[in-house]
Amino acid sequence: MLPKINEAYADYVLSINKNGLNDLVREIKIDKEKDCIVADLQPTLIEKFSIKFPDADLVELDNVVQWILLKSHLIKKEKEK
Repeated sequence: MLPKINEAYADYVLSINKNGLNDLVREIKIDKEKDCIVADLQPTLIEKFSIKFPDADLVELDNVVQWILLKSHLIKKEKEK
């Protein structure tokens, strides 16, 4: 299930994402107990996001990155069919 996200946050993250996944995360893990992706976010992404949205909770940023990862995976799967 895709997390509910703030579209302005997602648009911003995608707009600063120039080098693909490397701009978003340092490492990706799968938490099998919680059945979710755990992404270690890039410090520069956190810094830029915090400056742009100083009142935002960083959980929101986690949700946006998780949404981007899941959505891109689903799109890839659809293209493979």
